[in-house]
Amino acid sequence: MTRGRCKNMLEIRKVIHHLRTGHSNRRIAREVGIDRSIVQQIKQLALEHQWLDGSVGMPTDGEISK
Repeated sequence: MTRGRCKNMLEIRKVIHHLRTGHSNRRIAREVGIDRSIVQQIKQLALEHQWLDGSVGMPTDGEISK
């Protein structure tokens, strides 16, 4: 996988899932195969939209792509 950018929606969903389970940015970057700065960007987006709340379902592709 190319480091530094996400290739598809599946990778973004994987990052959000890992963030919900409490994994570190470094671990997520290693397991998904993307740069930590991208993980941080996705984390900020997820916090803004409250996607890390485990009591709420995972965001849809449409919600993520906005």
